Amino acid sequence: MASEAGVLGLAAQPTGLKVKGSSSVVKVGTKVKNIRLVEGDHDIDCKVDGIGTMQLKSEFVKKV
Repeated sequence: MASEAGVLGLAAQPTGLKVKGSSSVVKVGTKVKNIRLVEGDHDIDCKVDGIGTMQLKSEFVKKV
């Protein structure tokens, strides 16, 4: 299942979500593209403007 664009809502991270291996932080309300649900350790594949491709765990995301 994929969609064109969406808004990332971080549930329990008021300062944003730190990107592993980088000094970047993804802020609450960041727009993401190419959202895909996948199986494995991380549940969501997406593309974040300014950062690139990311894999997210669903526990950090809420529907907005």
